[in-house]
Amino acid sequence: KTVLDGKKLISDYAGHFGLVGIDIILAKSVFEKGVHQTLPNIKDATISVVPDRLIPKISTVEQSQGVVAIIPIPPMETCSNFDEYQLILGVDGVQDPGNIGAILRICAAFDVDLVVLSKECSEIWSPKSLRAGMGAQFHQKCISVDINLVLKNFNGRKLGLSSKRGESITKVQLESPLML
Repeated sequence: KTVLDGKKLISDYAGHFGLVGIDIILAKSVFEKGVHQTLPNIKDATISVVPDRLIPKISTVEQSQGVVAIIPIPPMETCSNFDEYQLILGVDGVQDPGNIGAILRICAAFDVDLVVLSKECSEIWSPKSLRAGMGAQFHQKCISVDINLVLKNFNGRKLGLSSKRGESITKVQLESPLML
C-alpha cells in the first residue's frame, strides 16, 4: 500500500480507480469543514476522522492538507508487443522518486504511449513520486522490464539521449514509431 496526500491527488485517483475499499483519513478540522464531501465517489471509501495532531504522523509531507488516503499499489502493466506504440520512453536507473514522478508527468503531458522503466528505477508509487508526478501514474502506461528486451523487440527507430555529447535533439528528425 501507499499514501496519497491532499485532496487533488486523492480526487485524481478516485476519478481513475474509484474509492471502493480505500481508507481516507481526515483531520478533525478538515472533516468539520466538509472538505471530504467534495471528493468524487466518497461514499465508497472508509472514512476515519482523527485529531489534527495525529495527521503529521500519518502524512508523508510536512504541511499536510489534513486529507490522506491509503491505497493499494496497482499491479504494473505488462507488454509483449512494443510495435503497437508510436512513442516509447525508456528510463534506465533513475533512483530519485521525485525525478521519476517528474518524468512521468512530462510523459503524460507529451502523450508518450509507453514508459519503460528499468528494474533499477525508483518505485513509481512511492509517496514522493506520486507527489512529483501529480497523479500522472494514474494515467500513464508504464512497465518495468529489462530495457534491452524492449530495444531488441521494438522495430521502430531508437534514439539514445545523453547530456554528455552528440547531436542536439532539435536537429534530429523525430519520426514515429520511436523509442527514446
